[in-house]
Formats: sequence, C-alpha cells, structure tokens
Amino acid sequence: MMRAYTYKMKPTDAQKEFLSKCFGCTRFVYNHALSEKIDAYRNDGKNLSFFDLCASIRTLKNQEEYSFLKEVPALSLNYSLLNLSNAYSHFFKTKSGFPNYKSKKHCRDSVKFAPNAIKYDFTNFKVRIPKAGWITICRERTFDPTAVKLNSTTVSRNACGDYWCTVSFEDRTLPEPKAKVRKETSVGIDVGISEFAVLSNGERIPNQRFSEREEQRIARAQRCLARKHRGTKDEVPSKRYVRYRTKLARIHRSIKNQRSDFLQKLSTDLIQRFETICVEDLNVKGMMKNPSLAGAIGSASWSEFVRMLGYKAEWHGVNLLRAGRFDPTSQLCSVCGYRNPGTKDLSVREWTCPVCRTRHDRDVNAAVNIMNAAIEKHFNKQSPAVTGITDADGVDSENNAETRSPECDYASVETSMQK
Repeated sequence: MMRAYTYKMKPTDAQKEFLSKCFGCTRFVYNHALSEKIDAYRNDGKNLSFFDLCASIRTLKNQEEYSFLKEVPALSLNYSLLNLSNAYSHFFKTKSGFPNYKSKKHCRDSVKFAPNAIKYDFTNFKVRIPKAGWITICRERTFDPTAVKLNSTTVSRNACGDYWCTVSFEDRTLPEPKAKVRKETSVGIDVGISEFAVLSNGERIPNQRFSEREEQRIARAQRCLARKHRGTKDEVPSKRYVRYRTKLARIHRSIKNQRSDFLQKLSTDLIQRFETICVEDLNVKGMMKNPSLAGAIGSASWSEFVRMLGYKAEWHGVNLLRAGRFDPTSQLCSVCGYRNPGTKDLSVREWTCPVCRTRHDRDVNAAVNIMNAAIEKHFNKQSPAVTGITDADGVDSENNAETRSPECDYASVETSMQK
C-alpha cells in the first residue's frame, strides 16, 4: 500500500539558502516552460511534450545568464516540468483549470527530489538532501528504508517559514480483506453545518467551527497587516509587514491543525467501530458557489473528511459506500418510503409522515436513507436482478413504473445480504 509520512525539518542557515534556491529555480523553470508551451501553441499550433521541455531547459542551463540552474539537482527541475505536463493533460481532459504562472509571493514553495538520491537515518533522525547534506528532522514515526519502495521526497516551506519533508513509499503490504456488507454493522452519515455529522444510529457529532472561533483574531491581524508597507514589484516588503504576515499565517496554521486533528480522530473512530460506512455523494464544489453557505461549508471540510475515510477504509478492510447525488434522502420516510417534498425547506427540522405517522428528525432520517440507498446501490452492482433507487440519468426509479421491478424494495436487499 502507498503511504506518506511528513517530518518537520530543522535546516541550518546555509541549508535554508540552498532550499530557497531550489524553490526559486523550480518556480522559474515551471513559468519558463509554461510560457514556451503557450507561445508554441499560439504561433505554430504545436503542443510541446515533456521531453521537448527538458531539452529546452538543458539548452537554457548552458547559457551564462541562466547558469544558476546548475546549482539545483537536474531531476528536481524535471519534476517541475512533469508537473506542468500533468497539469496540461488534466486541462485538456476536463476543460477546466488551465495552468497558471507561479508567483513568488503567493505560491507554496516546494521541490521534489529523486527517491534514489535521498537517504534516511532514523537512528539520528536525519535526512540527506542532494547538495544540501544531512538535515535534522523531528522525531516522528519511522519506516525501514531498505524494506519499502521509495516513491518521492518533497521538501516544502509554508507561509510561517517552517520546512517540511514529505516522503511517499510503498510498504509492500496488502490491505485487509473487505468485510461483508451487512446492515447490522453499517452506519449512514449525514454531514451538515449546524451538526458536523449525524449518524443513522442517532449519534450527533457537533460542528467545532474552528474558523468561526478565530474570526476576531484574523480580522485584527489583517487590519494590522493592511497598514504595513507590502512593497512593490521592485521593492521588498518592510520587516513589519513580514512579521505580521507570519503572525497571520500562524493563526491559519493553528486553525488547520485543529481541524485536521478533529477529522483524523473522528474518521479513525468510525473506521474502528463499523464495517460499512455510507456517505452521500455531495457536489461540494457547486455548494461552495452559494455565498451564504460557502464559509461554513469550507470550514467544515466535508471533502477532507470523506477523503480520510476513503484511504483508512482501504487500509482496514472497511466498506465505504456512497449514495447517489440525486437520491431524495431528506424527503423520504425511512419507514414506509413516503416522499415529502415539504422537507426541501431547510428550516424543517422535524416532520411527521402522513402515511405511517412516524415522527422523524430530519438529519437522523436522512442518515438512515443514505445508508439504505448506499447499500442497495452496492448490491445493484453485484446482482443485476435488483434494480436501483435511481436510474442512470438520476431519475427517481421509485416513481417510474416502467423500470421498477415488483420486487424492488429493501426487503429483497436484506434477503440477499443474509445469503
């Protein structure tokens, strides 16, 4: 399985200067190659390949004006070109996200090194970077460099001025076998804003609102930063500006660390307690376009939470199932299946089913429906005899008499699960 560990680095002043050169050279190479690709396509209609860009950079390094590129490992520059090629390929596949030039002021500084050029010494907790020597790292979890297959090592610097080393490797261990999908060991999760998550068993996980807690501190720091001289294109910013910019970055880093700690602990707890976890396939990118909810949705980090559940489920043999994006999970009665369109109003937190007279909590009922829909969708893929909740185009198949099978109910799914 692929794993990635991150270590905080403690470089010396000379090593910091070298790493700054690496950050600047990789950024320069990226921007220069992007300019060449744009000019080649605009003038000749050609798309320069990765190998064309490497040849161009080799020619550039032989010029005296750009001789500083020789101070950086050649493979690190090639990794920057590879990132550009991947960004171009992604743009032509998805028709979105055209690569942008990297700015010196608004860019995450990072440089990737070849795996065979990196050495790790976990006895003294040091890592050897090409042309920089041995750099001390903080004591964290370790791995055996001789027993794993190293993939890459990336050194980065955040806005606070901290240096980090991220190593990805394949530990050559197989993931645990997937558990059998059963309703008894499954849970549905309905994420929200007032409550971060509500489980189908009635458990509620409060929203910590880490960003909202620090709004006043952030606003005060931003006001102080706005009054400082930030410099121009030809002028460096003042020392006061740099100091307050770092202070603001540390506040954001604190928020990020608190949120990450909360999501890590919550996702690990759910993975250990349940064999099947069902979530809803939300269009978070589209929901972020709502100016009234964008801040709260971004602070909750639903996508990051589901991402953590995804890789931890692969490690521990847990099933992560997704309900359809267009399934009316908030409108259906989880007992009889009656559809109540009045629950589209978000202010409706509780409602009574007019058919079975069951009193529903909006979030708990939605979590149960998410679990039912995700499990049924899972068995639809395994057995063609069981039809799904929604058609391929997202139309509700419960109201489609032509495509619905007379045995399409959750009882048939439970029977197949017991088998």
